[in-house]
Amino acid sequence: MIGIMLLRGKNREIVDAGFTLLEVVIVTLIIGILLTLTTLSLERDGAQREGERQARRMVDRLQWGCERAILQGRLLGVYFSATGYAFYQWREAQWQLSTDDPLFETQSWPNGWQTRLWLEQQPVDFTEKKIPQVLCSPSGESTVFELHLKHESDTYSTSSVIIYSEGWGEIGIKYVK
Repeated sequence: MIGIMLLRGKNREIVDAGFTLLEVVIVTLIIGILLTLTTLSLERDGAQREGERQARRMVDRLQWGCERAILQGRLLGVYFSATGYAFYQWREAQWQLSTDDPLFETQSWPNGWQTRLWLEQQPVDFTEKKIPQVLCSPSGESTVFELHLKHESDTYSTSSVIIYSEGWGEIGIKYVK
């Protein structure tokens, strides 16, 4: 027992005005559990925000790429893989990695993010062949696609980020909770 020494009259005596060791341990344990849960929640939220930020950047890149395909009159493609994505241009009768603009550098997904690509409402398996799955043509048309991004820590939830194009116009982003 942790006690407090009080002076009473002429004699000093220990009065039971403190906490038992068991009470101190239980309170410490509860505080530790709460801190752990808070930390895990913040890490997950941080990972979610990072994924959303990356998704917005990717939408901007795709939008710029499709606009550039129109302006330059050149076909642009995007190759998606489980680890990231890269932009390709159709030159000299073949797909070549786009290296003339830093905006089109090959990008990696943030750690812990899983991706799933759908073309024309059909799931696509990622292959080692680096052939673009999504195309932006000089006419303004693009491949109809949905790219689902989900953090691996969200095994019990359904939250994800979906990047999509309906074939014409802007590339969109939606957040599914």
